[in-house]
Amino acid sequence: MRTILAMLEADDVPVAIQRNTMRLLQYCEIPRRFRGTLVDRCFGYITDRGTPVAVRAFSMTVLHRLIENEPDLKKELQIILEDELPYASPAFVSRARKILQTIERQQVGIQ
Repeated sequence: MRTILAMLEADDVPVAIQRNTMRLLQYCEIPRRFRGTLVDRCFGYITDRGTPVAVRAFSMTVLHRLIENEPDLKKELQIILEDELPYASPAFVSRARKILQTIERQQVGIQ
């Protein structure tokens, strides 16, 4: 896992590696000690409009899974996704809406 995260941090990583790594991480259990680094990387991908849409979409899913029990980070993700929607591609909008719906349902269940 350390090697994978180090690779994502490198400046010269091909987009295909970023995309497929984030795709894979959607289905992996991430060890606790690597979660902070990955959360930061996912937020970076999501907010960088220059990042390819597939990387951004997979990052949303990875991030949503990682912050399942972190209300403050969920709120931050919600704000970022809502801010990005007007400028985003259809693929980004589709994934963001699904995640926003999930977050909203969880908030209603809490109250």
